[in-house]
Amino acid sequence: MKPLHYALMALIAAAGIFLRVQHSATFAKTGPDELYYQTFVDKVEGQGLLSYPAIVRDYIEYQARPQSILILPPLRLSFIVSAYVWKKVTGVETLAATHAIACVASILTLLIAGVFAWRLGGLPAGLGVFALMAFAPMQIYSAQRGLIDGFFAFWALLALWALWEHLHEPRNKKWLWLYGISLALMVLTKENAFFVYLALVGILVANRWLKIGAAGWPLYVVTVAAPLVAVLVLLVAAGGLTPLIDVYRLNVQKSVNWEYALKTGDGPWYRYLVDLLLMEPAILLLAVGAMFRVNTKEKATLYLTLFVGLTYLVMSQVRYGINLRYANIWDMPLRWLVFSNLMWLTSSMPARPRTVLVSGIVVLLCLMGWQEYHLFFVEAGIYDPIPSALGRALNIFK
Repeated sequence: MKPLHYALMALIAAAGIFLRVQHSATFAKTGPDELYYQTFVDKVEGQGLLSYPAIVRDYIEYQARPQSILILPPLRLSFIVSAYVWKKVTGVETLAATHAIACVASILTLLIAGVFAWRLGGLPAGLGVFALMAFAPMQIYSAQRGLIDGFFAFWALLALWALWEHLHEPRNKKWLWLYGISLALMVLTKENAFFVYLALVGILVANRWLKIGAAGWPLYVVTVAAPLVAVLVLLVAAGGLTPLIDVYRLNVQKSVNWEYALKTGDGPWYRYLVDLLLMEPAILLLAVGAMFRVNTKEKATLYLTLFVGLTYLVMSQVRYGINLRYANIWDMPLRWLVFSNLMWLTSSMPARPRTVLVSGIVVLLCLMGWQEYHLFFVEAGIYDPIPSALGRALNIFK
């Protein structure tokens, strides 16, 4: 790489990290989800990690009451335990610890996205996707709150990257280990791991015909074993199979009767498309354009299109469980598709004018991403990016 490339990487990294570390979102209250995570971290601190089954029992007893409100499940272990460790090491307040973990996860997601894109398509793709991710509005916002969605997106992206690398370097065991570890920690983070897991399994099944890479029995074993190990950890934390089932059963029962979820979490199959169109229309349209020309020759674009398509297929069917925050897992794949589309649209141009034009469009998209973040989360002060809040910020309706 040339010195200019190093300078660009450093500049993009500095800008992306600054936007995540510098708190700019104007919603000043503690959101309900943040409050629940804060409560669980405080309970772990007060009772100790070995008392987790007691924490789960308390949760089940409360949620079983007919008049109780919906509370997030306490078995989102990796996020809660990470915040607990951060608090113990740094001495900060609990809410600040959850914010810090979310912020670190967003920064790591940014860095991994750049490396992943570089591995997929070389230095130009790495720089382009790196820049687009640095200014992704939902990624910046995820770093501003003590919410789990950005933390989960980090593990999902890490698993997606490790799987790609292992498919292309099957003899390199480090990618298999990274894939297994990230898969297990993804399961230990949030129930949405089920959607990502189905997509990864779907990619492995489709790989038999699409020939994205080389898959062998070690990969299949890890794909099954890693989530099972995570489930065993959850069983221990819950204190047995019955409490583990009760936690998720009660959570589902409460969520389908929760007034907020009924008003904001439902919608048709294209609900995520509407939300993304409101949040970042240029990114969505350019990414969808790339999906329409996907073919078996462009393995990277095919791989990421499969991931987005398969996760979208299941996530869009969850009744009362649709939210733009869950779409954080698509930020890097969508931006890869955007850059891929830009390169295809300018493929007939000479090299130098093409580089200038694509670079200019990427800079414009970055500025649009910052403006979108500022509009929704600074000017409008949105906490939960639901359609009604996004529409009001855009003056579509009152």
